[in-house]
This record gives sequence, structure tokens and C-alpha cells, in this order.
Amino acid sequence: MGERSDLLKNGLTEKEKLFCAYYADGGDARGCAARAGYCISPAKTAAKLLARADIRAEVERLEKERKPFSAQAEKGLYRLAF
Repeated sequence: MGERSDLLKNGLTEKEKLFCAYYADGGDARGCAARAGYCISPAKTAAKLLARADIRAEVERLEKERKPFSAQAEKGLYRLAF
């Protein structure tokens, strides 16, 4: 069974979704690919993934989804620090 046979309902595999989630959290592309399970040439794989429109769209969606939460967390940390 190939990786593309593991497609989820939005057209991304589980590894691709993991890559998107890690990358949306602000990681470097190569490290995110390695963490998602792309162990053979993660730098090249990351570049190929980021060249795809569906991957970029998912990363943007995740970033927008998490933006309000990260702003709240930042305010909370600021209150704790000062």
C-alpha cells in the first residue's frame, strides 16, 4: 500500500498533514519534514511539498486557525512575566 493510498478526505496523506501542522507552528521546512516521517532527503521533500498549492493552502489554513490562540498565549505569558 503506497503513501498516496492513505489519502484523507481533503486529499492529503497523514504525513503531509503532519508536515503542514509542524510547518504552521513555525518550524523550519527540513526539520518539519523529518518530524513528519520523511527520513530520506527531508530537505528535498520539504521543497517539493511547499511547491504544491494544496500543501500551501493547508499551511495557511492552519496558521489562520491558530493565530487567535497564539495571541492569547502571548498575552498570558506577558502577564506572567511582568
